[in-house]
Amino acid sequence: MALFNPDQASLALRSFTDITISSSLGSEVGQGQWAELLDLLESKLTRPVDRELLAAIRGFSGRPDQLRGDSRIKAVVARAAA
Repeated sequence: MALFNPDQASLALRSFTDITISSSLGSEVGQGQWAELLDLLESKLTRPVDRELLAAIRGFSGRPDQLRGDSRIKAVVARAAA
């Protein structure tokens, strides 16, 4: 069963940039759901820049709710949006 097509996966990967979603990633439940989502998206991401963003997110040492404020993550998101 395909939960996401590549375009939907790309959009879901950048969902942390939305303040409402980002704020929910601070909770333990939200962090667990975020990790599950990343696992679901991984095989659906086809664009190199999306795969780069996934790698940057996985390599991020902070909490998921801090992703949207990180300058390195912001730079990859900007490239992905171009």
